[in-house]
Amino acid sequence: MLIIPVGQEHTEVRRQPWVSYGIVTLNVLIFLFLWLASMRSDVPARFEAKAKEVTEYLVRNPYLSVPPELAAFYGNRALQLLEQAREVSSPPVEWVVRRQQQKLNSLARDLFAVGRELPLLKPGFVPANPDPFAALSSMFVHAGILHLVGNMLFFFATGPFLEDVLGRVVFALLYLFSGGAALAAHTWQNPGSLAPVIGASGAVAGIMGAFLIRLRASRIRFLCVPIILLPWFRFRFLLPAFIVLPLWFVGQFWLATHLSEPGAVALWAHVGGFAFGATAALLILALGIEKRWIHPRIESRVAWSQNAGLVEALDAQVRGDVKKARRRAEVVLKEDPSNIDALRLACDLAAGEQDWPKFAQNATRLLDLYIARGENELATRLIGEASSQAMEALPLRFHQRAASFLDKQGEEAWASRFHREIAERHAETDAALRALLRVADVARREGDTAGARAALERAREHRDCTGDWRTLVERKLSELNAPPGREISPRSGTSAPRAPREAPPPRGRPSPPG
Repeated sequence: MLIIPVGQEHTEVRRQPWVSYGIVTLNVLIFLFLWLASMRSDVPARFEAKAKEVTEYLVRNPYLSVPPELAAFYGNRALQLLEQAREVSSPPVEWVVRRQQQKLNSLARDLFAVGRELPLLKPGFVPANPDPFAALSSMFVHAGILHLVGNMLFFFATGPFLEDVLGRVVFALLYLFSGGAALAAHTWQNPGSLAPVIGASGAVAGIMGAFLIRLRASRIRFLCVPIILLPWFRFRFLLPAFIVLPLWFVGQFWLATHLSEPGAVALWAHVGGFAFGATAALLILALGIEKRWIHPRIESRVAWSQNAGLVEALDAQVRGDVKKARRRAEVVLKEDPSNIDALRLACDLAAGEQDWPKFAQNATRLLDLYIARGENELATRLIGEASSQAMEALPLRFHQRAASFLDKQGEEAWASRFHREIAERHAETDAALRALLRVADVARREGDTAGARAALERAREHRDCTGDWRTLVERKLSELNAPPGREISPRSGTSAPRAPREAPPPRGRPSPPG
């Protein structure tokens, strides 16, 4: 099974995350450069020959103690096989073993001397010989394509959004210092190690730790490929940061403290980087640095960059030149799709001309931005502006976002209107089944047994109402005849089977409860 992060539920940012783009680009370019250098160098061949010599010597003499650096080089499986060979071997006299151990240690030193000349490892950080320049360069070097892609996926799922709230300078410093803290933690646990440490995982772990503190309610999107040999059989799901990131940290900490030989993974670097990032984010919040300095500065720059185009659009609107106003607003949105003021103006202009498809397009993006930024009052007002004419043009995403938002605000009756729209206008989608269950719950709590029954019967006829979904619907129908006073939880039954939140889903049926 393969599970990888592919982004966030809400991807809007106030301005382009240039630092994040730069970090990813730098990592990729450095990897390509060092990979090409490796192809032209004879060092990899010499390293492979020396590694073969060390391995053969160790296999012939399995009773020898493996130097710590070699343990990380071989990995757990090879060490287990070596241990099995050691148990059945017969070591020679003590002075011979001592000489052989000295030779093995010498071979190991020679191996790592050649290894430090490898283009991919030369920029690495060596705990036994700490160097600040190597500490910096090691954060942008990766041992292979999977190493690079894995780190960059986790980084891009969290980094741009943290940069948006912390600002470019603070974010860049957080990345660098997290990487330094990660290397310090690794050195603390491996003070004499000669094995070079490379990779951005320590710095990325720091970004993840800060993300947990500052954006813990954000939901990270994952792609799951249950069978790697069948990559077309896949699905996506969302998990809140406050669940997945602590689980990742606990897993890394457990492995770091329980594995006697962690192999080639610098687990303590992950732990140290994550802890530093989380601590730094807590200090930024406690000292009010973001609220007092970072946020006002970013907002002033964003507002300033928007004014020129928006002023022209607003002036044209005042003069009654709607066409020019719409053209200028579209130009602003082309340059900055997340410009809230331009989206608001575009919605007003489209509604004024009853251009409901255009209104629906802009209103959907605007609602996403309002909810992502916590502008609950503005989101509520926008939802209220969705007239019956606009309702026909609004996409499923708007209905889902509006219904979910209103449910969280305690406006269940209002939310039920959008659930009904989903069931009516998108009856063939997975979302309709879940919407019908929500309509039934709200109707029952309001005493509308007939309405609840009608919604549940429609749900039962839905093409995706099979297996656990059908069991759930049948149970709810039977509960309509339950004695008075037996209450149903506001979310009873509708949150267990997880239907996709965004529509239309690529394929497949809603997942049954786990």
